[in-house]
Amino acid sequence: MNTEKIENIYLTLIGQMEDAFCVPGVENLFAEGSECDCSYTQMLDAYGRLRDRLGVDDEDADVEQIINALRKIEKIISMKMFEYGMNFAGG
Repeated sequence: MNTEKIENIYLTLIGQMEDAFCVPGVENLFAEGSECDCSYTQMLDAYGRLRDRLGVDDEDADVEQIINALRKIEKIISMKMFEYGMNFAGG
């Protein structure tokens, strides 16, 4: 399976793919009201409270770095899980 298709599956899963280009049969895990959507909303709410406590009106560089690092880790794990799933699917 090519990298572009895997990337499209990942983008569909995380709700970042335009509707017209979503991979058929792959759900958006961040659809409104989903568990991922609710967790993401909780994270954003906590981020807002943290910014208030820090007195920051816009983004906080350290918190952004934490969020971006966690998102990168999540993507690496997701892609590797897909790869292992494909490798082990036959047996």
